[in-house]
Amino acid sequence: MELSGVTKHILLCNGAEETTKAIRSESKGLGLTNEIHTTLTLCNGRCQDGPTAVVYPDGDRYKNMTPN
Repeated sequence: MELSGVTKHILLCNGAEETTKAIRSESKGLGLTNEIHTTLTLCNGRCQDGPTAVVYPDGDRYKNMTPN
């Protein structure tokens, strides 16, 4: 997979399948699939706040993620 143009990498926990699909769809619709890469992880270590996402390189964390 070619990732040289990626500027944001979003790590989503395994409880965020629908949110992952929504982010991927929105990225595609906006033509940002070469800039935003998503990875569905096993765990982001914050199950009590889940589903969660971590955005790199910024290190921003988001909790209680929904497809909206």
